[in-house]
Amino acid sequence: MGRGKLTQEEIKILKKNPNVISVNEDRIVYSDSFKKYFVEQYFMGEKPGNIFRSAGFDLKILGSKRIERASYRWRESFEAGTLGLYADTGMSHEAEMKDKELVQAEKDENDVAEEMNENRKLLWKTIEEQRAIITGLRSEVKRLQMINGKLMKELDRIH
Repeated sequence: MGRGKLTQEEIKILKKNPNVISVNEDRIVYSDSFKKYFVEQYFMGEKPGNIFRSAGFDLKILGSKRIERASYRWRESFEAGTLGLYADTGMSHEAEMKDKELVQAEKDENDVAEEMNENRKLLWKTIEEQRAIITGLRSEVKRLQMINGKLMKELDRIH
């Protein structure tokens, strides 16, 4: 635990923490509010492990190296004035994630609209095929009725 890749169980536990934006076996993305809280507490003299623990993290899952690296990154970022800014975009991670969610939602809507359009085309094609079958069956029924009528006349003539 706490070394290298995270297990699926550790990922499940971390996902429940409101200070975690996303997590996979290689990476934990912490909320900007937690990063700011961490830096404030750190500069008030609190130890990194205690800050993580007070925020609901299991230190055994994170491991000392992860805590140490996060602490260093966030302090450097704070001193550079970039704490909470993500990927040099000037956006917070939450804002960037929200933006990505909106783009994904738009894409999903377009996919749904495209799928609905394809379904309409298939439905229309099916309806046209059924109309052709019905038209053919009506013609066949008329043909059989004519044959039946001729046979009935022939039977009447014989009797």
